[in-house]
Amino acid sequence: MDDQVSSCELGSVPGTALVREQTLLVSVLTQLRSLLPFPLLGLDVDNDSVFMNESVRDYCRAEGIVLTRCRPYRKNDQAHIEQKNGAIVRRIVGYHRYEGLAAARELARLYATTRLFVNAFQPSFKLAEKEREGARVRKRYHAPATPSDRLLADPRTSNVVRQRVETLRADLDPVRLTSRHRVPFFKSGFQDTGRLSGHLASTTRRHHRRRALGSASGKPHLTPRAQAPS
Repeated sequence: MDDQVSSCELGSVPGTALVREQTLLVSVLTQLRSLLPFPLLGLDVDNDSVFMNESVRDYCRAEGIVLTRCRPYRKNDQAHIEQKNGAIVRRIVGYHRYEGLAAARELARLYATTRLFVNAFQPSFKLAEKEREGARVRKRYHAPATPSDRLLADPRTSNVVRQRVETLRADLDPVRLTSRHRVPFFKSGFQDTGRLSGHLASTTRRHHRRRALGSASGKPHLTPRAQAPS
């Protein structure tokens, strides 16, 4: 994920549950980098041996990527990533452990459309400032926005990246995305958590209802419900 625009890229590592193969993550990283609309400058990982190994280190050095890691037994160092794991990944596939190459292929197919929905249509809160008054902490947030909107609004975004994001988002439909990525995954025989349908389908219904209300009143339509601030 990117902390500046709150974008999220999802990928499955084949065989992670079966064998700790170092080169598997390198191939997934290469694939994810091709999907990013901007260059990958840094990679912050936990202390799992899947990430902390010579293959990943050498790959990052060769590609000019700054590789950092969190402190051992300090989960708060990965707070933003853990929040995305709970708000996106766990809501979609639950806590079931999917193992094997077949599961990895189906997860990759599921994530391919989920990332598009989250980055193009799912707004989220972003912390603007935090003040402490004694024991009380006041937090103020920016207005909810999608990762695509934040990227387009950032003055550092190049024209090439802007054009790529706008072209991609113009071809997307949230209804088609939600109907396309759930059915193939659970028709493959994997356990249905029963949570994805209610979450994404209700978000899509609100999106179209607010768009219709906005058009009727002459006001700009509202975006789908934002993720609760962590």
